[in-house]
Amino acid sequence: MNANLRESIGSCELRDDMMVNMSAITSRVFASVCLPVVGFPGSAQPWEPGPLPVTLPDGEVVDTARRSTYFRPRAASMLYGTNASDARRRLHLLISEPTVGDTVVVGVELLEIPTWGMHSSEPFWLVSLHLELSADDPICGLAAWVHTEPDTPAGREMRQRLESLIGPELQVRSGWRRAQSLCLVEPGVALSTPVGAPASWDPLTAWLWQSASTTTFDHFVPDTDDPNLLDGMLYLSSAWRALVLRDGASFVLRGEAGTFSRQARAYFQTIYTDVLQLAMLQTVCLDTFADHLSAIGNRFTKAHELRVLVNALTEYRNVLWWEDITAHGVGNELLRGMHQARRTSELFDRVTSDLETFREQVETQATQELSASTQADEERSRRFERFASVTAIAFALPLLVLTAMLLPIEGVTAGDHAFSLWFVLVFSGGLVAAGALAGTIVSAVLGRVRARRAATE
Repeated sequence: MNANLRESIGSCELRDDMMVNMSAITSRVFASVCLPVVGFPGSAQPWEPGPLPVTLPDGEVVDTARRSTYFRPRAASMLYGTNASDARRRLHLLISEPTVGDTVVVGVELLEIPTWGMHSSEPFWLVSLHLELSADDPICGLAAWVHTEPDTPAGREMRQRLESLIGPELQVRSGWRRAQSLCLVEPGVALSTPVGAPASWDPLTAWLWQSASTTTFDHFVPDTDDPNLLDGMLYLSSAWRALVLRDGASFVLRGEAGTFSRQARAYFQTIYTDVLQLAMLQTVCLDTFADHLSAIGNRFTKAHELRVLVNALTEYRNVLWWEDITAHGVGNELLRGMHQARRTSELFDRVTSDLETFREQVETQATQELSASTQADEERSRRFERFASVTAIAFALPLLVLTAMLLPIEGVTAGDHAFSLWFVLVFSGGLVAAGALAGTIVSAVLGRVRARRAATE
């Protein structure tokens, strides 16, 4: 193992007696490592559509159609697509030179992460690495693969190692620090207790915790008095057991599992790795929603972005936010355990609640602004009507009177029409004032009539 990797994961500086112990009790250790990447799959790598092919003990290869039968249609559509046009949403890659250090890379899978209508300059993918770890040092080997911190030498080296496998066009998401993992331990003989394990734990529990946390006991010893420490334990059958923790999950077969180990390995590499990918899809999308929500800032000035986010979260909830993904129990239990360990459901409730509150506030403000705008329009309309009424009467009345004065009406108008200029001006001004007063009275009366009518309605 590279010195930088050992520097980053100091828990993996093993003593000779521990390495002998680990080598003696395990025959094969498999892992699936899952994390988000951005970019476009490059043409330099021979990516093929569909999930990684896995051979069952009877020699049959598990294809997309067979894997889809395990999941309910809504979950299968996210994992494998629904038609030929979705074929490029799920890709796999067989590694031509699979040995990387002490690890055998069996294959790599890509699963496209939906953006739910939100703008994204580059597509997101989940990359899943199918690994066979060294039986001499499996926990430290797995720890090296899950640490992808961009600010540590070991994390940067692991990112480069990943790029060498999947191509430089795909890069680990900048803020992502640790991959999620699944681990399957196939002991060659009866399990022995790992060095440093709590005295109250049996070997099976100790190996489950160690491989799920990717942490050796000489680096961190869990507090066995914690009543919730092993809440993620899944009792699959007498042949094997699983444990789900925050950073990953593990499956350990009993020494007497026998020929079931090949069947268990097929389950692990297909169904349970797919469950991990579903859980990661849900988590990554939900984290993206939370990031977008916090970046909106002033929600009143970014109402459009808020509406886009509301629509995206609604689609996400309808399409992907399911815990009932299969008619069989183990897949559902595994997904619920992952949600509980990472508190995904709490994050979903928080994002949904905050987004609904923000949406209501924006809609309330929009309603208030619309009401104020309507009132302003009505006030402008009333002012215009008053002005029009006053103006019309103010000018119509003098015009009618003066016109009448120009007509030769006996006893009413002068026959020779000889009016002086000052008389016409003074008389006309008086008529305009009288007309304006009449128009104001008429406008006020009409306004009271409209107010009474509005009050009765």
